[in-house]
Parts: sequence; C-alpha cells; structure tokens
Amino acid sequence: MYSVFLQNIVYLQYFRCFCGGYYQLNVKKLVIGINGISFHNSTSNDFFRLALDDNEAQLRFRGTTDIPGVLLSGIVNEGGTILPRQIWGAKRHNERDILWISAGVYDIFHSVGHTNYNVQITPIGANRACFYSNITASSFRVTILNENTPINTDFGFVIFGNN
Repeated sequence: MYSVFLQNIVYLQYFRCFCGGYYQLNVKKLVIGINGISFHNSTSNDFFRLALDDNEAQLRFRGTTDIPGVLLSGIVNEGGTILPRQIWGAKRHNERDILWISAGVYDIFHSVGHTNYNVQITPIGANRACFYSNITASSFRVTILNENTPINTDFGFVIFGNN
C-alpha cells in the first residue's frame, strides 16, 4: 500500500488483497466514500462499484466477471438469423450464432464451455410450443411446433448458468 489521502474519501493505491489464501486481487485503486466503494484496475479500465446512493446504479462493473446468471440472450428471426443488436452476453460464440436445421429447428451456438446451464425459449407468436435439446458445451437445439408440426417462427432465448 503506497498512499492514503483522508478527506471525504479514502484513496488507497497499489493495494493487494489475499482472499482465503486462494485468490489474489490486484487493486490499483480503492475508493471509499460517503456514497459507496469502488475498486479499479487502472491498467485495463476494469472496475467494480457498489453505490449506496439511490440516484445511482447500486452495482456496476466493467470487465470480465465470474458471476452465475445470464450468459447469453438473443432474438432469432424465423429464417434463422440474428441481427447484431439482438444478441448480447459474455458467452457469445466467436464464429457463429445460429444454424437453421429445418422447419422449426435451430441450433444455437455459444461459448459457455460446459453443460451446467438452463435455457428459456419464448416463441414470438400465438399457438407455438417449444423445447430445447441436444445440450453440449458449445450449442443446444431449439424446436418450435404448431400443433405438433415444426414451424419457422421468431423466438427469443436466454441461457442461465455458471461461468
């Protein structure tokens, strides 16, 4: 720890924290103020902030995370395409997003790297049933039905799981 400034905030620079002896957190800047706390890594612009002010986001971070939750989300057009702004998440596949297999059958690709995840599928349209199958560490299959007949339709998907 190299420097501390005391006024309305406490500012610690080049601080190393050992958590349980297993993980090391290199914090370049730690700021504690009357409205919250933040940790910054100035070399990569990553940060974590917990705010206590009701006018700000309560939790904000930038950079890679290791938090279970939404890994990937998107909206698929009935023809089997995804527009760039219709897909987001940390586990997007580097090379492809989706492959249309046949009427109502789509393979969704991701970079989750394991099978410990769940998928929620929401068809956009009335009288549609859907399910997912063929779960792998890098893809899953979506099938959309209309009265037991596969049918092309727009749908949304969300992958939840561990990083």
